[in-house]
Amino acid sequence: MGADDVDSTVPDRIDLAALLDAFALPSQGATLCRHGNGRIHASYRLSAGGTQYLLQRLNTHVFADVHAVASNVQRVTEHLAARRRASGVLRSRRSLQLRLTDAGQPLHTAADASCWRPSLFAPGSRSPDSPPTPRQVPEPARCFGQFPHRMACLARTPPATPI
Repeated sequence: MGADDVDSTVPDRIDLAALLDAFALPSQGATLCRHGNGRIHASYRLSAGGTQYLLQRLNTHVFADVHAVASNVQRVTEHLAARRRASGVLRSRRSLQLRLTDAGQPLHTAADASCWRPSLFAPGSRSPDSPPTPRQVPEPARCFGQFPHRMACLARTPPATPI
């Protein structure tokens, strides 16, 4: 990877080679560019091996225990995927699809103590600061409202507290 593989909007301190290695992603032709403004986590669009990922640096100032965040997200995404498979729904875009580290973990802690997680990038995804049209304003609330229903049959073990 050369200096041209990382977009100029990406901070210099990101060790892309180490991140690719941690998640067992191919380095040849890999590219990284900023994605949206990242209100909580810094978000980047990563292209590696012909696959697009959303790579996020988790905000350790907001979440005291980012490993609890990662564990909770992994638990929820696995639960949603199992529900989809059980109902015969094969569409994968309905929920996040994590890329685990080479060691099978949902989070990688870099040498500088930053914590990273990639997930498959949903084609056509955007990250607007505000809804582009008034008709889109209620959509996040609708999705948020469906979430408790989808989680109702999740094991009763409480999630980890990340804050």
